Amino acid sequence: MMKKTVLLILSIVVLASCGGGDKKVDNNTSEVDLETHDKSGFKMAYYHQDSVVKYFDYFREQDSLVQSKQIAFQNEMERQQKEFQAYILQQEKRRQSGMLSENQIIQVQQSIQTKEANLMNFQQQQGAKIEEEAFVIMNAISNKVKGYSEEFCKDNNIDILFVYADGAQIKYISPDMDVTESFTDYLNKSEESLQNDIAE
Repeated sequence: MMKKTVLLILSIVVLASCGGGDKKVDNNTSEVDLETHDKSGFKMAYYHQDSVVKYFDYFREQDSLVQSKQIAFQNEMERQQKEFQAYILQQEKRRQSGMLSENQIIQVQQSIQTKEANLMNFQQQQGAKIEEEAFVIMNAISNKVKGYSEEFCKDNNIDILFVYADGAQIKYISPDMDVTESFTDYLNKSEESLQNDIAE
């Protein structure tokens, strides 16, 4: 679910237009060797969308964080459901053995309804909270990739950076334009540099 969400968000950033501005020297990456495809020297490149999911360390860390929360939520849901079912079975046994009066049976039924409502509220509220947290994280990742892609293009004088994905409208791009390895390496180095700056 998480990976499908990030692929959807990242697919929104289909192109990063990087024309204009002076070339900036950045020690984070070596210059990418790209062929130009017209007389004006206009440069286009692409990276594989899946590469961000697989090789961008920041994404994998955040994805792991969200997944751990999803697993904890699922485990808690299962625990509460088992507890609820055990309560129902216990009270049913008491009723069948004649241990409950009419008033107690009514109280047990009310208690079951309350517990069921609480369980549903927990599922809806906590599930929505985790989904919202996942969306915020994916949006932050998307913004990082967009920002870093602009810097990457400026550093390498790339005019347009495409995001290539299986099933997308673009059916073929020359492998000479593939900067996937350089771009994902740039993402990791840029994020590491940013985190170091924040730590200082």
